[in-house]
Amino acid sequence: EVAVVAAPHERLGEQPAAFVLASDPVEPEELAAFLDGMGMAPQKIPRVWRFVDELPRTASGKVIKGDLESSLQQ
Repeated sequence: EVAVVAAPHERLGEQPAAFVLASDPVEPEELAAFLDGMGMAPQKIPRVWRFVDELPRTASGKVIKGDLESSLQQ
């Protein structure tokens, strides 16, 4: 399971950041290569990867992306 949010970037303003729940260990390079191989545009492939045990969710189960973005500011 993955949630992608905007992370700060010094020159461009924003860059993609992915929060990943992975059941098996995986390297960010593997994930980026997979997305590239699937034809994803290079600018859409996350540059920031965070591996987490859980994603913050609302009572209805939606991911609270604002909390994820806030965690990147710290």
